[in-house]
Amino acid sequence: MSAEAGSAVSAWREHRFLQLLLCVVAGIILLPFLAKFRIVLLVIQVLLLNGILVAMSANRRRSVLRRFLFGACAVNIALQAVSLRLPTTVLPHVADAVGAVVLALCVVAILTHVFRSADITADTIFAAIVAYMFLALAFSRAFVIMQAVSPSNFGLREGVNMDLELLYFSFVTIATLGYGDVTPRLPSAQMLAVLEAVIGQFYVAVLIAWLVSVYAGRRRRG
Repeated sequence: MSAEAGSAVSAWREHRFLQLLLCVVAGIILLPFLAKFRIVLLVIQVLLLNGILVAMSANRRRSVLRRFLFGACAVNIALQAVSLRLPTTVLPHVADAVGAVVLALCVVAILTHVFRSADITADTIFAAIVAYMFLALAFSRAFVIMQAVSPSNFGLREGVNMDLELLYFSFVTIATLGYGDVTPRLPSAQMLAVLEAVIGQFYVAVLIAWLVSVYAGRRRRG
């Protein structure tokens, strides 16, 4: 490998979570414009899951969690692909459930990488932010499943895309913005929303703040 190629690989490894974060943000921004084209959404999901797997390679230790994550990603992509060819009311919900599990496992894997890092770098902070985004995405999948099981769980406006509306609600909840245009109505949905809000508050106030303070302190000493 040439020196230039080695330098490029090293730079990519140092900023892999920043790249993944940019992909997640771009996907969320483009999602409203692509929601009508399910095949395009599948391609985006495959690319995003590939990025997740690449990011997980940061931890070279082969663990049960990592192998299970790989398998869950493959099952999720397969379910999404089959649901495109065989539209049913069951497969999309199963895919949502598997997707929620995949995202939750990604959060665990990324946070494991963060806490095992010998040094807190800027990319370590980006990794924690990616985990925060994945946490909101996982909750949104759980909300979608709840709404599909019982349409009375949330007060959604007529004619809106349920996936997009509950994704929006999840990010508003985890950031504790509380706009109030989408509201949980049944106790199960309300308690899950409360859990997400509490986790979101402690995540930013404790974990992100701690990482930033450690990173800033080491930068000053360096």
